[in-house]
Amino acid sequence: MSLLLSPLAALGATVLAALAAMGRVALFAFETVTHLFRPPFYGRELWIALVQIGWLSLPVVGLTALFTGGALALQIYSGGARFNAEEVVPSIVAIGMVRELGPVLGGLMVAARVASSIAAEIGTMKVTEQIDALTTLSTHPMKYLTLPRVLAATLAVPVLVAVGDAIGIMGGYIVGVTRLGFNEAAYLKNTVDFLELWDVTSGLIKGRGLRLYHRHNGLLLWHEFRPRRPRRRPRHQSRCCGCKRAHPRRQLSSHRGVFHIMITLENVHKAFGSKHVLQGVNLTIEKGTSMVIIGGSGTGKSVMLKSVLGLVTPDSGQITVDGK
Repeated sequence: MSLLLSPLAALGATVLAALAAMGRVALFAFETVTHLFRPPFYGRELWIALVQIGWLSLPVVGLTALFTGGALALQIYSGGARFNAEEVVPSIVAIGMVRELGPVLGGLMVAARVASSIAAEIGTMKVTEQIDALTTLSTHPMKYLTLPRVLAATLAVPVLVAVGDAIGIMGGYIVGVTRLGFNEAAYLKNTVDFLELWDVTSGLIKGRGLRLYHRHNGLLLWHEFRPRRPRRRPRHQSRCCGCKRAHPRRQLSSHRGVFHIMITLENVHKAFGSKHVLQGVNLTIEKGTSMVIIGGSGTGKSVMLKSVLGLVTPDSGQITVDGK
C-alpha cells in the first residue's frame, strides 16, 4: 500500500509547493502594488534604482544586441543564398530582433546583472540586521527596498528592450552593407516596410514579463525573510510579571512597580582634553522600554554607553542604574 501511495504523496507535495510559490508571488505583487499608493515615497531610492537597473545595464544589452543582429544577418544570408532568397535578410533580421531575440536577450542580460545583485544586497542586509534597523527607524522595508526597484525595472526594461532592438537591427545593417553587399537605402526600406506596430509591442510585453519573473526571484528574498510581528496576547491574558494574575495593559505600570525608572543621566559632562563630548546630557529610560541612539561619528554615543556601563567616569553629573 505504501508503494502505491508514495508516488501520489510525492505528486501532491509537488503540487502544493507549486501552489505555495504562486501564492507567494501573488502576495508579493499585491503588497507591492498597495505600497504604490501610500506615502511616503522615496524618490532618491527610485532614482538610484533607475541608474543601476537602466543606465548601467545599457552597455551589456547594447553589445549583446549588436553582435546578435550581425550574426543573425550573416546566418540568414548563408541559408537564403541556397534558395536565391538573399533579399529577405533585412526583414527577417528586423522581425526576429523585435519579436523574440531583443526581448529575450535584453531581459536575460538585465536579469543576470541586476537580479543577482539585488538578491545578494538584500540577503546581506538581512544577515547584518539592516532590515531590522529600518523597521526600528519606522521605515517600512517593503516600501524602501522593494517598491523603488520594482518601479525602476518596470520603467527601465521596456526602454532597454527598445534600445536593444534598434541596436540589433543596426548590427544587421552594418553586416549587410559592409560584408553582404546590400544597398543602404534598400536595406533600410525593407526593414521599415516589413515591421508592424504589433511586432514591436509584443516584444516589449515579452521583455517586461521575463524581467518581472527574474525581478521576483531577486526581491522575493525580502518577502520570505522579513521580520514578522509577534502575535499579541488578548487583553485578559497579558502578563506583566511572573505572577499568575492577568492585568489590563493600562495597569501594568502600577503593579509591583514593573515599569519603574531603570537608567537616568542627570547633567552629565565628559571632556577629553579640550574636546567636550558630553555636555549636560539628561536621559531617562524606563524598564521594559527600548531606545535607539543615533548620531554621527564623534557625537558621544560610545562615551555615553561606556559611562552607563561604568567603563568611563564622567567629569560631572550623576548616572543612576536600577536605583544605584
